[in-house]
Amino acid sequence: MIDVHSHATLDLGDGRDAGTNISLDFVPPWSPDAGLDLMDDVGIGMSVLSMPEAGVHFDDAENTVRARRINEYLTELATQHPTRRGAMAALPVTKIDAALDELAYALDVLDMDAVSLPTSVHDRYLGDPFFDPLFDELNRRAATVFVHPVQAKASEPLNLGLNQSLLEFPFDTTRMIANMIFSGAVRRFPDIKFIASHGGGTLPYLLSRLQILEPATGAGPGRATLSAQEVKEGAASFYYDLTAATSTAHLTALTEMVPASQLLVGFDIPFMPAPTMRPALEAIRGWAGFTAGDVEKILHRNAAGLFPKVAARLQRAVAASGGGA
Repeated sequence: MIDVHSHATLDLGDGRDAGTNISLDFVPPWSPDAGLDLMDDVGIGMSVLSMPEAGVHFDDAENTVRARRINEYLTELATQHPTRRGAMAALPVTKIDAALDELAYALDVLDMDAVSLPTSVHDRYLGDPFFDPLFDELNRRAATVFVHPVQAKASEPLNLGLNQSLLEFPFDTTRMIANMIFSGAVRRFPDIKFIASHGGGTLPYLLSRLQILEPATGAGPGRATLSAQEVKEGAASFYYDLTAATSTAHLTALTEMVPASQLLVGFDIPFMPAPTMRPALEAIRGWAGFTAGDVEKILHRNAAGLFPKVAARLQRAVAASGGGA
């Protein structure tokens, strides 16, 4: 089983943790060994680690330093356990030139497995023209890009006093996908393989509403109005992880939007409570809408296609052990 939504934490010595969600008001205890123990307990063979917010929350220079340190740290973790861990690059996305430099270093020098991005940077959502030079290069590389929600500054007053992971994270993912569709980014950069977190947030429930209303009200100033079919195709261009998205209602709506070949398993270690992980896995295995072949795709085969370096390491390990392909 390949978990595509898993994080690490790293204390950079300034009292602020450099984990995936530095804006969260809690960071659960985590260590490399404890992470492996939890993987064993749940039955996770491989976790592809990410810290998408690493290059977001400080000034440009500090973001660049942090992204480099975190990429080297994640690479070290993956090198120590190459058949248990993969690593996705964090980028200092507040400055696109720096992000492009770090992308080249991460993929060409560190040989990392993929790229991770936040849904927005200083309230600019992916799909904004600001990101086009980065997306041009990601598209040229046909990169796999895992996108994780953040707390947008503009939405902070709307939290209702709740931790942002309860409501704002799924809303933020929904805004990102909508902006990618209505800005035309999913059509301009067709070779990037985007993974949206948490089952696409609220998008599976709202897609039909977007298809009905956007053709009538428009996609926003300066944007071409899309047809209902184009909206549907935009949503269907993403892959979706099932982190905290395994209820019957969510799976029903999600599989009306995309087939099982575009679904992936994720457990959000260390932020998701450990006792919820096995029930989530059983919900996937037991849902009546999935065949045995679908479950195999979701737990392993789809991720192997998106992370070919991870798949190659696993195949080499099987061959070295004398097992089959």
